[in-house]
Amino acid sequence: MKKTISLLIISMIVSFYVCPQTFAQNKQENISSNKLVDNFKRSSFHNDNSSSEFKIIPLKQQTIHLVSKTNIGGNKRIIIPIELPKNTVSWYFSVISIGKTSEAINLGVQLSGTGFNFENVKLPEGSAYFDVFLMDQKNKGLFEDKEEDFEYIEAGSRKNLKEGKFEINDHNSGTWYLGFRNPKKFRAVEVSVEIVALIKN
Repeated sequence: MKKTISLLIISMIVSFYVCPQTFAQNKQENISSNKLVDNFKRSSFHNDNSSSEFKIIPLKQQTIHLVSKTNIGGNKRIIIPIELPKNTVSWYFSVISIGKTSEAINLGVQLSGTGFNFENVKLPEGSAYFDVFLMDQKNKGLFEDKEEDFEYIEAGSRKNLKEGKFEINDHNSGTWYLGFRNPKKFRAVEVSVEIVALIKN
């Protein structure tokens, strides 16, 4: 009987010292396990919503010079062709009339830096008025021939602007044309143009 009581007391003492350690160890393991699960969820969420599926491709960056209507020589109208790459989802262009000094828009950099949020693209103020028209090949020819009944795509066209940014979603394959025109009789204008495409990898 005494031996049985002694064994029972020893068992209780061992449980008192060992069980809290075991409990603490199990609790720590549970915490570590929860952290791993949380990290996995965050990693999966990031991968599902990452922008690595898309990328910006620069297409054009140039400056054009448009002479005034009364100027005998020079170009009053200029065409820029745009050949869209395969898998284009949408494409964008910025236009701005520049003075003695020009500031690069860095359209592709701005789009990438804002997660392709076109609304956050910033443009400096332009210096003179001009017209820009987005056209297909047929109307590009009419524009070059100085016909006034040419048709254009409104989403990529505007008259009498100093600066502008455009997002094109519906015409995302093939070749398109930007036509520039100086509406002023006595003032020439230089226009900085940047064009980029958002493509799916």
